[in-house]
Amino acid sequence: MLGGGGLVRAYSHAAKIAVDSAQKMHMCYCALLQIDVDYSLYGKVQYALSDFVVKVVDSTFGSAVKIDLLVDLEQEDPFTEHITNITNGQASIVKLEEKYADIL
Repeated sequence: MLGGGGLVRAYSHAAKIAVDSAQKMHMCYCALLQIDVDYSLYGKVQYALSDFVVKVVDSTFGSAVKIDLLVDLEQEDPFTEHITNITNGQASIVKLEEKYADIL
């Protein structure tokens, strides 16, 4: 019922809406880390996150604080070393997996 021209305009309009609403993603190879830390050290860890390119995925507050975060694979070793240093080795850091993700 739209005809050739109407159909082209409808598809063009739909494509424009999709492109306009799209966002750029900065995909990189990341490590998904889980940090378990005592409440008394949570503030130090939270403050240290701003020194690195990380994305907090989840935080769970139970008997201790459990933080799941993505960190660029190239920054994984310096990040874990820094967290270990500022917590005097009291933070438990476990690598859950490596994957591509948008961390910005």
